[in-house]
Amino acid sequence: MLRVMKRRPSILIFMRILELLREEPRGPTRLAQSVNLAYDKCAPYLQALEAKGLIRKDSREGKDVFAVTQDGVQVYLDWQKVWEKLKP
Repeated sequence: MLRVMKRRPSILIFMRILELLREEPRGPTRLAQSVNLAYDKCAPYLQALEAKGLIRKDSREGKDVFAVTQDGVQVYLDWQKVWEKLKP
């Protein structure tokens, strides 16, 4: 039997990234693994969030690390309120 993978909506991926970075800053590879995406599939999400000022890229010990900004935390909290109202 062939198992078909359903594609997650982008908004859920964006919110999962913000949720994870709210817990702790992470490197791009670890973040991609946590979101269950290949790094090349995760990178555009990170770039979009960074361009909107919702996450920032820092350098720690010579390695890139992403962290959520205050605006990113607020967007995540607002989304969480909507999700709680609408989820089945």
